[in-house]
Amino acid sequence: MAYLAHRSGDLKYTVRNRDLVEQVYQLFNDNRPGVAIHVSQHVVAQAALNTGYNKCYLSESGRGVRRLFVPGDKIHQSRSRNPQGYPRPDEVPVEYQYLLTWYLDNIRSIQSSSSQSQKPKRTYSRGSEGDSRNTLSYFIANFDRAYQNFYQSDASYRYFTGGPCIYFHRKTIDIWIENIAQGNSSYDSLLVGDEFPEAIYATLTAWGMNRLGGGAKLKDYDEFKKNVLSVASYLEEVRDLDIMTLVSKKDVINRMYSRLDPSENVMNLVAKSKTMHHLNPEAFPPIDKRYTLKILRGLHGVDPVPTLNGIDFDNYWNILSCFRTIIDRVGEATVRSCIGRRIMDTSITKIVDNAIVGFSNLDF
Repeated sequence: MAYLAHRSGDLKYTVRNRDLVEQVYQLFNDNRPGVAIHVSQHVVAQAALNTGYNKCYLSESGRGVRRLFVPGDKIHQSRSRNPQGYPRPDEVPVEYQYLLTWYLDNIRSIQSSSSQSQKPKRTYSRGSEGDSRNTLSYFIANFDRAYQNFYQSDASYRYFTGGPCIYFHRKTIDIWIENIAQGNSSYDSLLVGDEFPEAIYATLTAWGMNRLGGGAKLKDYDEFKKNVLSVASYLEEVRDLDIMTLVSKKDVINRMYSRLDPSENVMNLVAKSKTMHHLNPEAFPPIDKRYTLKILRGLHGVDPVPTLNGIDFDNYWNILSCFRTIIDRVGEATVRSCIGRRIMDTSITKIVDNAIVGFSNLDF
């Protein structure tokens, strides 16, 4: 349906059921009887739910006529609980990812224009403690909603449905898993070669380092690699630890943090944290000012409170403590159960990072 709507340039383009079934056959050579059942009922928002999944991909525009589901369309009472309005990125073939992006662009535009004058802008200064939404407890209670919203929010969806942000991140994580997590290599031998440091270097660039107009500027690759290699012995000491168990190695992490210097900006917290994350994603979270620091600072109940511009190790350690508190209160098993679900659910620290970004514009 999205293929036809995109081709017509109309999000609400309508088509007869039989023509939609025929289009599926033409595109996928799929003429199973189940296709017609899906078009007529299984994924139709106004039809009674009769499957184990609640996918509302189509709306009934008339008898035997369908169009794409748009938020705000009527939904059958049986589908009112957690309907899925569009497929997840990992459910869409690569060659059709552009259709999901096009659909989401249109939806965001509609939602933005309708809510601009209705909802006050959410801010994350440490405001009144009387607002329960400004508390760590509220974030914990809504952790799953925030995590789910990561893949739907304007804050992230454009960047995490494909492209270099995902490609190089996943490449780096895969190298780490194969060599470090599975015990097939030491950090020293892995970082002497170019595959791992080059993958990290490319990921940092894709994640906003070294962009024109300001921000962290990465060192030249050879200098970057030399610097990362210089912390190999520290990485080896914490290779079997994760963020919940590295407390005993605070002195080691302090030395590693102090020596690691991937950018030309003196002691850049963001560049350091994102480098450390890709050197050991289970132990070290990626950190940025726009989401991580601003949101953690804005939640009453966070203790210790990280500073926005603090570049010293104590501030970094405080941020790690905040991540541990969140994981502990949500439940480590619950957080870990999200790993591998979707394309950017790559480690326990990334799951929490995803939830923080998703919380930034969650509908309250």
